[in-house]
Amino acid sequence: MQKIFGIDAKELQKNFKELQKQFHPDKHARSEKMLQEISAEYSSLVNQAFKTLNSPLDRGIYLLELAGYPFTEEEIHIEQDFLMKIMEINEELADASDKESLLRIGDQNRRIMNGLLEEINDAFDRKDYARARQAVGKLKFYANVAEKVKSIEGDLGITHD
Repeated sequence: MQKIFGIDAKELQKNFKELQKQFHPDKHARSEKMLQEISAEYSSLVNQAFKTLNSPLDRGIYLLELAGYPFTEEEIHIEQDFLMKIMEINEELADASDKESLLRIGDQNRRIMNGLLEEINDAFDRKDYARARQAVGKLKFYANVAEKVKSIEGDLGITHD
C-alpha cells in the first residue's frame, strides 16, 4: 500500500487477503516448527497492519508517526469551543432515548467525521502534518461519539435497515 491517507479500501482488502493466504498458519501446519512460528508471527503482523490501515483514525495516527509527527495528547491543541461542542453532543447522547434523536446525532456526527476525513486527506497530501495532527485529534473525539452512538443503539435494540 502507498503511504497515503486516502487509501483504496478494496485494494487494502485485496492485499490483506493475498498476504493472509501466503502467511496463514494453517498453510504451514505441516511445515517445520520454525516456519510455523514465522508464519504465525507474519500472520499476526498482517492482521495488525490491516486493522491499523482499515481504521481512518488509526491510519492517521500511524502516518503521523511515519512522518515524524507523533500523535500525543500533549502535542494536540484543542480549542475550548470545540471541547464545549463535544460536551454538548455527549449531553444530547445521554438524553437520547428514541431512535429518531439517536439517528439524528449519528448522522450529524458522520457528516462531521467525513469532513474531517477530507481535511486529513488534504493535509497529508500537502504534507501539512501539524494540520493533519490537529484534525486527527478532532477525529478522535468524534470517533468516540460514534462508538457511544453505536453502543446506545445496541442497548436500545436499534438496528439499521
